[in-house]
Amino acid sequence: MSNDMYHNLIRNRWIKYSIQIIILSFCVLFIIHNVRQINLQIVDMDILKLIWSLIFIMVGGILGAISWWLSLRIFDFKVNILNVSKIQFKSNLVKYIPGYAWQLLGKGILTANQGIPKEIIGVIIIFEYILIIISGASLAGLIFPIEFVSKFSPFQIPLKFVIYLRLGSLVVLFVIPLFFNKLFKMLPKLYAINKFDIRKSYFLIILMIITWIINSVGFDFLIQALSKTNISIVPIIFTLTTIFIVGLLIVIIPGSLGIRESLIILMLGPTLGNNIAGLVAIVFRMITILSELLLFVIIILWSHKLRIKVNNNPKVLLP
Repeated sequence: MSNDMYHNLIRNRWIKYSIQIIILSFCVLFIIHNVRQINLQIVDMDILKLIWSLIFIMVGGILGAISWWLSLRIFDFKVNILNVSKIQFKSNLVKYIPGYAWQLLGKGILTANQGIPKEIIGVIIIFEYILIIISGASLAGLIFPIEFVSKFSPFQIPLKFVIYLRLGSLVVLFVIPLFFNKLFKMLPKLYAINKFDIRKSYFLIILMIITWIINSVGFDFLIQALSKTNISIVPIIFTLTTIFIVGLLIVIIPGSLGIRESLIILMLGPTLGNNIAGLVAIVFRMITILSELLLFVIIILWSHKLRIKVNNNPKVLLP
């Protein structure tokens, strides 16, 4: 197959959609298979809390789009927030063909269509990717719940380790923007980086931490909807950041399928019981996929509405 034929094959939207449908179908079959193994008779599901869980996770998705917009602004690239949201929500679905690496690639290709040089987009994607991991890991380190971790950890955790971990997490959050600022000043010619706004990078870290917490609140509502066991928000934030960071690091698995579920059972099983923890893992996967699909549909409908408004009134500028 020639390079042109291969390129056209990759660009064909129906092929991409077909692959996504196949992978999402696999996810659904995975969910159905695991739900059958769970005793649903012991579950008293609270639908209202499930709805709140979905809302908070969708808000987390919107904040994720704002994070990408702010990442571009840090490097002095001004892209309309609506276009950035379309890029973010479309690329969220790409990770199901197969893995987070495809989401990064898809985000880069879609952002390049906004007129930003591809080599700089690669740098910005890596920058945001590292900050997502560091912000989540630092948040987990700052709140490290030693009693909760002791329930599933095979190692005894000394208090001194927790103190050093919390101090180290604070230092990392402060130092990482300084590190990138120094790095980009050393390599401006190689990557043609003309500007790096260190102040906005600190705002980005704060926004990412808020996003982690918002998603954790959604995860908390999910647990409350399926279990009568009370868990404080601190272990829930620690669990959510841990499972997502591990998923981000293993970039080749479609949507971290199976990895998050296994970690949820490992970490929450001793508190909720493996039966309920397994159900939480499966329903969380369903709500995550639903939130991504809803955000994608909403942004497409919103864009379509704006196009109709432009057609009816040419004075209205389409972003």
